[in-house]
Amino acid sequence: MAEITYSQQETIDTTNDNIVIKSMIEDIPGGKALDVTGWNPTTIPAGHPIILSTSGEYQPIPLLEGDTEIDDTDADKTVGYLAGTILTAKPEASIMVRGTVNPNAAVYTIPTGCKTATPLVRFEGD
Repeated sequence: MAEITYSQQETIDTTNDNIVIKSMIEDIPGGKALDVTGWNPTTIPAGHPIILSTSGEYQPIPLLEGDTEIDDTDADKTVGYLAGTILTAKPEASIMVRGTVNPNAAVYTIPTGCKTATPLVRFEGD
């Protein structure tokens, strides 16, 4: 199971979070600790798809080599979207399962397979 270790305090830029997550009607109660194995960037941005792996771990959907594009191989395992930007070092996640995402403001392009897997989430650009 994924674990979180607390150390020094760090800050992250969450300026875009309320633009990406236009409305959050429902999330997974209590949130989840994400398994960030293989995640290279220092943050995971709001609106990023979260998958439930075959091992039962919640994870940010992986990025392709170069960390600029989502690997949509596991898009059908998407359970929701990260409600706010978090540090990879502290992967405590609020996962939105019902609400509205602005895909135009998301850091990475959200694959169609992720959208199909989450019918209670609307995608509405500005």
